[in-house]
Amino acid sequence: MQKISIKSCLGCLAGFFAVSLLLVLAACTTREDTQRLERLLAEADSMNRHYVPFTTDSAMLQAVALADRHGTNTDRVRARYLLGCAYRDMGEAPQALDLFHQATDLADTTRADCDFLLLSKIHGQAGDLFLRQGLARNALKEYKTGERLAWLAKDTLTAILAYGQMSNCYFEIFDFDSTLIVSNSTRRLLLEHGDTMIANTFLAQSLSVLLSEGKYEEAAPLLRMYEFHSEVATKQGLYPQFSLLYYYKALYALGVKSQDSARYYINRLLESGSDLTYLNLAYSSLLDIYISANKIDSIKKYADLYTLITDSIARCREQNRLQEMQSLYNYQRHQELAEKRRQMILKRNLLILGLVLFTIFVCTLAYALFQRSRNRKNVIDQLAFQYESLKRNFIEIQRLKDINNVQLNDIIEDKQRAINELRLRLAATGKLRDLTEIETINRKIRTSEINRLLHIKLQQPGITITTSDHNDLIKLFEDLLPTFVPRLYELCGTIRREELDICLLERLGFTPKEMECLLGLKKTTLSSERARLAVKLFMEDTPSTKSFHSHIMNLL
Repeated sequence: MQKISIKSCLGCLAGFFAVSLLLVLAACTTREDTQRLERLLAEADSMNRHYVPFTTDSAMLQAVALADRHGTNTDRVRARYLLGCAYRDMGEAPQALDLFHQATDLADTTRADCDFLLLSKIHGQAGDLFLRQGLARNALKEYKTGERLAWLAKDTLTAILAYGQMSNCYFEIFDFDSTLIVSNSTRRLLLEHGDTMIANTFLAQSLSVLLSEGKYEEAAPLLRMYEFHSEVATKQGLYPQFSLLYYYKALYALGVKSQDSARYYINRLLESGSDLTYLNLAYSSLLDIYISANKIDSIKKYADLYTLITDSIARCREQNRLQEMQSLYNYQRHQELAEKRRQMILKRNLLILGLVLFTIFVCTLAYALFQRSRNRKNVIDQLAFQYESLKRNFIEIQRLKDINNVQLNDIIEDKQRAINELRLRLAATGKLRDLTEIETINRKIRTSEINRLLHIKLQQPGITITTSDHNDLIKLFEDLLPTFVPRLYELCGTIRREELDICLLERLGFTPKEMECLLGLKKTTLSSERARLAVKLFMEDTPSTKSFHSHIMNLL
């Protein structure tokens, strides 16, 4: 038995250490994954803020997987947002939009730690993608949502910029009045916050409207501010800001019939970038200029270039549509593969669940059959024992029937004689009194005068024992059981009058309900006092009123 116990202890210790080691390894792995997630998100966020284009999605796919396993809700939103930015830079607009929508769906805007600024940026990126695809109304909805979330994040500049982006959407749907209102309001709000350069950058939308409507006098001062007092002036040479500036200046020069200036800015437009829209404008403008000047060679040259660029625009648009269709196909294919994988995982989980449930059912059935067999065996053993007992009793009865009455009386006398001898031997030890004497004392106590008076008081509700009654009780026990009260003091050292009264009434044979009336105590108080006296007087480990009664009745 000792060897088995030692082996069991060693097995328990080995299991404990194994579980502890697994927990430590799991904690270390979780910590490493969390640190890796933070590093991946920080690197991707830095690239996105510094306009470094993503060329692959592998790192962000890992970040999404790590965020789903170990990250917070904000980490999961950030990971999907940055993965969407990666697809945006890779030209996968449908997948980027899907990731942006997943990120916004994951965010819980009812929580106190919700990152509203991040959500505002996500809706802004979605708006840029919609606007790039020519879906101005969808972009307008995203920008409005982004503005509302930026105000919730208490980021005034981001909210104003999101509001300003709506002017581009209104211009695309030919709502020029709203374009001017939003553009001018954005510029005014930015000027109130002291950001003149960004404020004047929003003059671009106003210039587009004024130049398209032929309001050249109103456009002239705005064009100067846009050229010299906006971010265009601080980012010289960057595309497409200067291309847009040359585009506006060429439109203005053509509108005021300044062909030399128009030709100059058109040439600068051709030098600054290769955007097909600007090239189309440049070649068509140069064609009109040389037609009015009647220069045949130049007319032929720019007519050919205009035709060529028009065909290029058509081919480019067709290619863009094909690329969008290819991206949509890739996205749908990706969704199909993801759905197949999800179905496969679901089937595998259902199979595992079915096996677990089947195993539980088999184990439960086996245990039930085992319990039934054991219970049946116990019932059979019990019936066999009862049968043997009845059989022995029957044999004993048969034997007693053969004994005549004289022999039976002799057996009874022998038993009585043995009982008397045992009682005398117990009395001779000095530890117990003679049983006859004890019975006599108990009879005298029950028939005493004070016992009779106390029972009379029980018939009168509200009357309790008095000092006189207490003294009569003490005198009764001094006469009949002189060692009883001193023995109580010997057991506990000191005893209160109420505790002494409880002990005396208990010895007299009063019931708990009668003692409640005589002592004026509640039932719970009397019960706790009796249990406490069992501990105080007789050192009971588990105090109870039953053990207290037994000790008091045997105390002489």
